[in-house]
Amino acid sequence: MTRDSNLLCDKIHNTRVPNVQVEPNFDTYNGEGDPMAHIKAFKMKFDLKFSMNDNLMDKYFPTTFRGDALNWYFSLSAMSINFYVQIIS
Repeated sequence: MTRDSNLLCDKIHNTRVPNVQVEPNFDTYNGEGDPMAHIKAFKMKFDLKFSMNDNLMDKYFPTTFRGDALNWYFSLSAMSINFYVQIIS
């Protein structure tokens, strides 16, 4: 099990990623700039591709982190993320 999967609760970790012909191309966030703009852009692209599957959104969102944002994410406690809104607050 990877460190990333340890941060997500079982409900999120066990969510199956649907078979898609083209993987979504989400913008990344490195901790610089406006985090709310990143969140809004992610949510808009996600909704277009996956029609508001909350568990899947919870699983995909951290994959957009780079640099300081990724380091912050990996500093969180194991199994501490239960919902996407916890990450954005």
